[in-house]
Amino acid sequence: MAWMAAVDVIVGSNCIADDRTARFAAAEAIVLRALSLAPNHAFSHAVLGEVLSHTGGGVQAIAAHRRALELDHNLVEAHAGNGRAKLFMGRGAETEAHMNEAFRLFLLAMYSPTIG
Repeated sequence: MAWMAAVDVIVGSNCIADDRTARFAAAEAIVLRALSLAPNHAFSHAVLGEVLSHTGGGVQAIAAHRRALELDHNLVEAHAGNGRAKLFMGRGAETEAHMNEAFRLFLLAMYSPTIG
């Protein structure tokens, strides 16, 4: 369910859909349903954070990404999403550390023989 919501977020946020508002609404409904079934699913919290980032809920987006990181501190999507949320809120100076951590974890997962 979280990945279904993520697809709607990706399509809506990359300006490849005429129905952005509907995509974000659908993503939010799906991810909230997923979280009602599995409240400690880190990726679902990260997807919720992305929905909130793109719909003007910056503070709530950061909280959702923070919750995702509490559940899985290696979740690349949550680190990157936290950076994007802060960028969207005009807090660009706080973005770099989050994005660097996301890149570090991504590269670690791609090139480590024991991870990924």
